[in-house]
Amino acid sequence: MKKAGRALFAFSEAFRHGMEASAENDAPAGSSSSRFHTCPQQHSTFKMRRDLDRKVLVRIKQVTGKRLTISKCFGILIAAGRNLRQCDLQLLELEEAASAADDPTVYTIRAAWDPRGPNFTALNTETPRDTRVFITVAMDVIVCEVNEPIRFSMEAKARVFHQHERFCHGEDSAAPVVEGFFLNLSAKAAKILLCSSSSFS
Repeated sequence: MKKAGRALFAFSEAFRHGMEASAENDAPAGSSSSRFHTCPQQHSTFKMRRDLDRKVLVRIKQVTGKRLTISKCFGILIAAGRNLRQCDLQLLELEEAASAADDPTVYTIRAAWDPRGPNFTALNTETPRDTRVFITVAMDVIVCEVNEPIRFSMEAKARVFHQHERFCHGEDSAAPVVEGFFLNLSAKAAKILLCSSSSFS
């Protein structure tokens, strides 16, 4: 018996001025406050400022098929580039991983990202005017009905600007990057081994 479910992966507000789906923190240096704003997009490219704390927000939503339950997420992995190996991805500090209170079909994952680390140089260096950098974002989740972790992975484009760059409102979109996935599952019959014992007197 085969079961199919479709999941939507939303890389929304991953970069804020702090980075909320992308969001970045634009609070003044030395300030104890946090002001995170969703990173704008233009031509399907995230526009980020360098040297700002960021947050990555991912929402996974099942839209069709037999209802599956995500019980755990091991964290968000991120790196510059495409078609990366496992060792290329860097694990971010997980802040939240839970089903939405108002919609149990939506699973929200949020992680903090400091782009100033040595592993993120390409994502924290100003890009030339006509240049873009690719970002790979991945996460491994545990689904109650599946006996192995499932990895969702997607790629997005970004351009990095100076820390004090100003973006014109209305010119950019803060809509999330959305990608669709199909998950095909097959039920396996349980194998029961019957053992018999004999006793000899």
